[in-house]
Amino acid sequence: MTLSDTLKADIVIAGAGAAGLHLAWCLSRAGLAGRRVLMIEREAKTTADGAFVNDRTWCFWERGANPLEHLVFRRWANLDFKSPRWSGRLALDGHVYKMIRGADFHAAMRAELAGIDEIAWLQGEIADVGDGSDGGGALRLADGRVVSGRWVFNSTPIGAGPAPGPGIRLIQHFLGWVIRTSEDRFDPGAATLMDFRTPQGGDTRFVYVLPFDARTALVEHTVFSAQPLDRAEYVAAIEGYLREQLGIGGYVIEHQEYGEIPMTDAAFPATSPRGGVVNIGTAGGATKPSTGYTFKRIQAQSARIAANLAAGRAPLDGRGAEAARFGWYDRILLNVLAHRRRGGADVFTDLFSRLNAGVVFDFLDGRTRPWQELQVMARAAKGPFLAATLEVAMGALHRSRPK
Repeated sequence: MTLSDTLKADIVIAGAGAAGLHLAWCLSRAGLAGRRVLMIEREAKTTADGAFVNDRTWCFWERGANPLEHLVFRRWANLDFKSPRWSGRLALDGHVYKMIRGADFHAAMRAELAGIDEIAWLQGEIADVGDGSDGGGALRLADGRVVSGRWVFNSTPIGAGPAPGPGIRLIQHFLGWVIRTSEDRFDPGAATLMDFRTPQGGDTRFVYVLPFDARTALVEHTVFSAQPLDRAEYVAAIEGYLREQLGIGGYVIEHQEYGEIPMTDAAFPATSPRGGVVNIGTAGGATKPSTGYTFKRIQAQSARIAANLAAGRAPLDGRGAEAARFGWYDRILLNVLAHRRRGGADVFTDLFSRLNAGVVFDFLDGRTRPWQELQVMARAAKGPFLAATLEVAMGALHRSRPK
């Protein structure tokens, strides 16, 4: 497809991050059948010498192989959990914790999509996204150009994001350092999923440690709260953890990453008012509200959209009652954490110390059966979760009443 053809396409993907690239990849595998796809990216994620920038990493747990298993940078079949009340090696029931680096993902996706004639690329700042005049979607670039398509898939915050109104709005925010020590200090076969032996400051705060080898690891300080911290607080927390919990004084910081992820029960509009724009990724509510995990949910969302379009169905067909059920659980857990009915350290210690971690992982992924969900509820602190359940139920009842 030549550039002159690209201001109107069958499918427009706004944003070439994880959600946009993965959707394009899934569409290419499902079969484009001559449909033209236009990728809009704000800026190239490359350095002056053409190398892709490792601007982030994605971590997730799963059983079996991932569709992008060839991009997995590290994997850990042993995970530890640590808190003042309980510490131990988790029983994963076949789950493996995996990491994909942003640089590897972008390089691979761009390489696989580059040779597809139906896919074109356009670089520009997106100023507005919305329904078009012809029943599809459209977006306007900062330079005034207008791009339209039968479907516009939007992974940017423009025209998307949580709806205004009531709802819990926490942020998962974090600073991570990849550090290298001068001697062996890490077990590359085991990672620390959560370590709550760090000052909580009234929030949910933990550190996780993902060793790459015996001398290199990603050490990340993560907080669930309404507002991010000053950078100095993250730095002090990581330095204190390395010194007091790991006994590490000398190290070199090889890489740093910072991020903020929404944790909210507010609704993310799935489409524009007339349906020409479909929001995807975090912009479309793919982030798990209670944990902040996004990558696997993006994969599932992209695969569903591609399969639906290939079969001639609407992009979002197939979302069922199970999603609503687990959304209910998300709202309850967010309510507990936001109102500090029980500290996050205690909530996660209750679950991981009393249950097989494989069940907890499946529950957090939305893959458990009702009888397993009853197991999870039975292990949680009754008072705080009952109070949260009642408040969530009353809120749902209030919203359902005719205005």
